Amino acid sequence: AAANGTAAAPPPPPPAATTEAERPGVRSPVGGEGARLLITVYETEDATTDKALLECVAALLRDRPGEDAVRLVVHDTDGRDQEFDFMRAAASEELARSIEKVLAASKGTARLVRARQPEAVGGR
Repeated sequence: AAANGTAAAPPPPPPAATTEAERPGVRSPVGGEGARLLITVYETEDATTDKALLECVAALLRDRPGEDAVRLVVHDTDGRDQEFDFMRAAASEELARSIEKVLAASKGTARLVRARQPEAVGGR
């Protein structure tokens, strides 16, 4: 696949990383064990469109501020998966559906991956 002018990314995680990160109780190799919302996008040869798509997703997340960790998995044009901690948001089924609508044409996905954990308060 041709380079599309994006900045060099860190080495990709092992191919099983996406599956591993999606399973409850299994730690992501890049530290995403706390992620509540998993967004998967597929890179294309059109960097401008890819960037616009991510901007739309980021706008949806900004519209729902919160403390839930959001994980972004990018399937690049070479077939590798790269995982990133994305911004925090108030994750919900509604938010996941809204993001999936934006990503539908590119076959991307968004889904909740774990139940919201109660915050640890007090020192037990």
